Amino acid sequence: MDGIEPVVFSLCAEDKRSVDKTKAWLQQLIDSEQAEKVIREECISELEEAEMQKISDLQKKFQVSVIYKPPDPSIRIVGLTRDVLTVSGEIETIINRLKDRKSKERAAELTGNLVEWRYDNGGSMIPFDKMTNLELEEAKNDNKVQIPIQIQGHQYTVSVQAETATDKYGNQIRIQRGLKHDGDFHSLPSN
Repeated sequence: MDGIEPVVFSLCAEDKRSVDKTKAWLQQLIDSEQAEKVIREECISELEEAEMQKISDLQKKFQVSVIYKPPDPSIRIVGLTRDVLTVSGEIETIINRLKDRKSKERAAELTGNLVEWRYDNGGSMIPFDKMTNLELEEAKNDNKVQIPIQIQGHQYTVSVQAETATDKYGNQIRIQRGLKHDGDFHSLPSN
């Protein structure tokens, strides 16, 4: 991901001392406007294609060079100071979203190993996907009365205590929370 094109200067003067003086002045001017920032996070190697595209778009929009060489878990941003600050802030936001998503996925996996929420699909109880399972369990633990969820692509409002899901037409589906133990499902008695 390199976005800065090099520039070549040709300096001419009456003597070498004048050329050296001008060269030093130019170098100081360039250096005073340049910055570099390195972001190190283990999850950088887990950035998805869409996230990498956002970073590439930032590089095109601002006067920076973004250097990422997998599997190194760091991103180096070089360029104009104001742009480095802006781009590094945006990249840190992308990384924080990734970390939040990974943390949520781990929590969903752990919750799914212990608790399983299911819904009635015409007589057979179907388990919710792991993220909905987590949402339902968090709602129960936080004593939330209702939360919105999707069941087979349709929006429902779940009454956590009543263990029912109701759509916008008033149709209800029974839901059930159970503990998983050695691969078995144990229904809990209703409150």
